[in-house]
Amino acid sequence: MVSLLLFAAMGAISGCTPMDEYKKIAGDNEHSYPARMEISAIAGKGRILILGSDISDPKVTKCRIYWDLEDKFQDVPMEDLMPYTVDGVALNLLAELTLPEKSYSFTLYTYDALGNHSVPTTATGRSYGEKYESTISNRIIKSFAVVDSKPTITWYSIDPTLGAVKTVVKYKVAGGGTQTLDVLPETGVTELLATYDATTDVEYYTVFKPENTCVDTFETAVDNTRLN
Repeated sequence: MVSLLLFAAMGAISGCTPMDEYKKIAGDNEHSYPARMEISAIAGKGRILILGSDISDPKVTKCRIYWDLEDKFQDVPMEDLMPYTVDGVALNLLAELTLPEKSYSFTLYTYDALGNHSVPTTATGRSYGEKYESTISNRIIKSFAVVDSKPTITWYSIDPTLGAVKTVVKYKVAGGGTQTLDVLPETGVTELLATYDATTDVEYYTVFKPENTCVDTFETAVDNTRLN
């Protein structure tokens, strides 16, 4: 799914860059310009990853990434590109940008040794942080009781469109061991082992991803509960 999203975005970029874009740079004079590189901007926690496709043009020596209305930029020599695989698709990690929480538009040019640059490619992405964290909350327990001789947690539903990935449940069992369960958003009832130590608390927290392709997750504070 991740790769489909990435290449759908890249396909949209390539489909809207006709030869006329080269003429904006070169005018009516024939000239050889570096090959362009499609990019994607992948969301993260206080950061954005800029990923690029492979290009075979030997003239290209570096690429330059602009953002904030092209007020800021970062140069990336071609030898500094790092391989980065997403859902089995080989891409290049151009840059990991540490950025304040907000949406960004990025523009990328490739350059040759003479300073000539390609037509631009663009991508948008968002850095997430405290503002997003303030919108998420732990999944709520409806009841925690013994049902058919089994310690059973019944959950209130949680909207998966808010980015909930799972709720992590941790509890102790007789003898001092610990059990950990991953409860998916669509799961309404969770049964614990009969050996659950009912004298101890069950801990739980919920994990969120603001976007499917986000490289980081966000966790709520840990809550505690005991058998009713």
